[in-house]
Amino acid sequence: MLRDQAQMVSAEVDEIYRELLRIYEENYRNPRAALESHIRELTKSGKSRDQAILQLHEKELKQMGVQSPLERRVQELEKELQERKSSENIKDEIYSDGGWRSSFEEELSLGEGIVIFLFSPISAIIGWLMWHEDQPTKADQALVIGIIVFILYVIALWIFF
Repeated sequence: MLRDQAQMVSAEVDEIYRELLRIYEENYRNPRAALESHIRELTKSGKSRDQAILQLHEKELKQMGVQSPLERRVQELEKELQERKSSENIKDEIYSDGGWRSSFEEELSLGEGIVIFLFSPISAIIGWLMWHEDQPTKADQALVIGIIVFILYVIALWIFF
């Protein structure tokens, strides 16, 4: 977390410093001296000035019961990741063997096969375009029927003409 904080641009750190100074004005008689004293203590312990400002800001916000913008952003990202994960889980449930997909017909029904046979090859192409992502087995079967019927049409044309 501190590594991410250290990468913040100095303008953002300056803005946080000004906000921290406003907080100190409410709590200390000499706010600038108190703030600089606390920053010096943290820099003596090995932190950079920016890290010290950020740490003090988070500490003050926690004492006030307010989330820091960084914590808020981390929570938003965690929530977004959980939503993505839950949507992926739902997608897995839909398309798993035991899930909702089993209620979809994986293979062509007799009626679909007859329609594709009668209106082939255009209906086969339309069927493949409709089903190739969600029901690939059905799409492939439609395409195969379309190809077979097209070959039969070509043979019939060659024989009769």
